[in-house]
Amino acid sequence: VAASAGGASFGSPALPPGKLESLTDMLEVAEVQQALLAELSVVKENAKAAGGVREGNERADRALRLASELEQHLHRLGNKLVVANDMYNDMAFPFQRWDICLRLLHVCNAHDKDLVEALWLALMLRDVPATAERDTPQSYFAVRKQEANNKLRVRFATEQGAGFGQGTFEEGLWLTKLRETVVSVRNGC
Repeated sequence: VAASAGGASFGSPALPPGKLESLTDMLEVAEVQQALLAELSVVKENAKAAGGVREGNERADRALRLASELEQHLHRLGNKLVVANDMYNDMAFPFQRWDICLRLLHVCNAHDKDLVEALWLALMLRDVPATAERDTPQSYFAVRKQEANNKLRVRFATEQGAGFGQGTFEEGLWLTKLRETVVSVRNGC
């Protein structure tokens, strides 16, 4: 809409071809960056809390080093737009933020079916409990999680059971969290 004020004409200047798409892509990356910043902030606080429990033991020292590393990433994420490739390789993947990895692949129009499948599997299995009243479901999901982690070549070892939900498989509490995760990732894409 053009307006006239004292003979001057104000209006929306025409954007060069491709500029709007470029700005839209940058906005999508910024939204994913904001989500990664929020997730890594929680991971950092959890690491700081774990490190403060018993300073001087190996686990606490490792948690404090992790918190320090996360602080550097958070500073970077909070101060400038980070390239999607760097977010994926340096932050989302190493810290097992599978939902962010999927969103970054979507934003970048990556079409690696095997990787997307492995990320979805790892994301879904993250919320499945490590215990079950019968061995069959737990064994099945434990094997599936190991396969997903092998496919993804996860760089950071996790403690036994880390990343699994609470309760037992049969209680089904994990289904609500899984449903929320899937809807959240879908809505983010």
